[in-house]
Amino acid sequence: MIPKNISARGGGKRANGAAVFNRVAKYIEKEGGERGKTLTADCVLDARTAAVEMEAVAHTCPGCKEPAMHVVLSWQADEHPTERQQRDAVETVLKNLSRDGRDMSEHQWIAVLHKETEQDHLHILINRVHPETGRAVAPEWVDRSLHKAGREIEAAQGWRETPGLMKWSKERGQAIPTPAVEREAQQAKRKPERAANMESHSYSESLFSYVKSTGAEKELRQILRGDDATWADVQYSLGRHGLQLERAAKGGFTVTDGQNRVKASDAFRSVFSGKENRDRLERLGEWSPGDRGIAENIYSRHREPQQPEKEAVKEIPQQGQETPREQARPYRRDDPAAQERRARQAEERKQARAVLWDRYQEEKRAWAKKYSPPDKKWVAERYKQIGADLKAERELIRRRTKPRTQERIVAQSVAAFRAMERRDALRESLAEQRKASRPPGWQAWVIDQAQAGDKAAQSQLRAWQYAKSRTPEPVRERLEANDRQAPTRNDGVTAGVQWRRRWFLGGVEYKIDGKAAVIDKGDKIKIVGKGRASDQAIALGVALQAAKRGGNVRITGNRQFKERAADIAAQRGLFVKFEDRRAQQRYEMQRGQQAQQRSQVRRQKDYEVRRPSVAAVVARQRDQEKQRGRGWMRF
Repeated sequence: MIPKNISARGGGKRANGAAVFNRVAKYIEKEGGERGKTLTADCVLDARTAAVEMEAVAHTCPGCKEPAMHVVLSWQADEHPTERQQRDAVETVLKNLSRDGRDMSEHQWIAVLHKETEQDHLHILINRVHPETGRAVAPEWVDRSLHKAGREIEAAQGWRETPGLMKWSKERGQAIPTPAVEREAQQAKRKPERAANMESHSYSESLFSYVKSTGAEKELRQILRGDDATWADVQYSLGRHGLQLERAAKGGFTVTDGQNRVKASDAFRSVFSGKENRDRLERLGEWSPGDRGIAENIYSRHREPQQPEKEAVKEIPQQGQETPREQARPYRRDDPAAQERRARQAEERKQARAVLWDRYQEEKRAWAKKYSPPDKKWVAERYKQIGADLKAERELIRRRTKPRTQERIVAQSVAAFRAMERRDALRESLAEQRKASRPPGWQAWVIDQAQAGDKAAQSQLRAWQYAKSRTPEPVRERLEANDRQAPTRNDGVTAGVQWRRRWFLGGVEYKIDGKAAVIDKGDKIKIVGKGRASDQAIALGVALQAAKRGGNVRITGNRQFKERAADIAAQRGLFVKFEDRRAQQRYEMQRGQQAQQRSQVRRQKDYEVRRPSVAAVVARQRDQEKQRGRGWMRF
């Protein structure tokens, strides 16, 4: 087992918790290739929300600049861990990552086994911040701790031991540091990190592996045994393999194919590494690039990694001699079986999503039959009835009270307020009925099905997530801006309002959250604070006057206050008519914009399925750019 700590930062920049957790989680849960089941810690609610949960916990520790930790455990080619073994391996790693007696066994984590390479490898995303205490753990000696965990996992699960910083001691029953002599021997066989990463991630041959597979090192050792060897012989031997030796700025040597380079002490350790070898190289005389031999084979990064050649070189051709051209190794091409498997899986996903769409359409039609929105005529009659009741009550008040008395002022004001309460209650009830009668949107329905365990719905969610991650930033910002354009819900103006009669000063006082907001004196309505008044207070004053005067509203004050009152009335959906001409124009303009916005949102929503897909938007933009680049004109 080979453990490795991968930096969670992207592009060499320090990233915040949100970006790191989201980015790494997307990578380890990627759809391409074969992968195992997503495993999570017990303190994580759901694998689909793990990144969001980790982000939220990371924000509780603002001092932790790098809360994410990405660890990879790689098994050998013939080792395939079970789900239980994977979980045990993660728990072993978390117990070994500690500092000052605090480990990460209770921290949040998510793990996924990838199988797209020859070796199964488990990606583990760990949150360094504790979910309850909010304290971050900065583990000490991370590499040594990971190798110690690797040896413990190998011993517990019966895997073959992999050389590393630690080794397993059967006598002690624990992992101990590897002696320096053994470590030096391991380094001689070890592949450079950059070469190993290249082959692991792209399954392409690195220059280091190519050099090792040519047998050039054995040829060089045979050349150096001769007393009359020169640098020209070295260059000629390397040239047969499409390689050349270059002198580095600090006196060392590098092996290159013209584009890529590798240290000669890494590629030919038995020839260029160590004082004894350097003394042997000095006998070759003064450094000279020399002539390259005829290349019989060349390096290509598109070939599969080859194993080093094991057969000894019996005869080294000298300069001027003709040598048979070795048969070129086959170039790596995509495996036809893998291509067929991917095409079959894509077709299966496509068919499953088509069936999912048909199911949604059927449920949508059934929903429309079962639930229906309130009838418009019935709604209009209800509003008319409220107005008629208010008119009848006002007439009754006029008959029972004397003009300009406090009894009439209070009764008329309270009657208007109660009519406003009835309208707000009716509006709230209608909103709930419309919401209940509206079928769920396509995305919301898919999310519900995915939570219920539907495989096709889960596949559709992953497709949306990957499409979003591949969308260019300007296009994504434009689509998200359209999604945010939703009509705001207007709370009733009477919500949380209390009234009381002012016995000594006269009139009725209306309070919002226990503070005086509006005072109705009969012939005029005063808004307390005016410029400092809340939107609800202004809306309450406007609506109260409109209810008492049949919809007409007269406002006094500066131009800024009148415009604000007109904007609030339009936003709250109040049907009024301002006597001030400019205020009425502004009110009508705001109402028109709202109607246009609602129409646009209604077209956009259409249950979120008629909007062009991200791929369609990107393709359309690409075609437009091509047309502009070619100088086409469209009429």
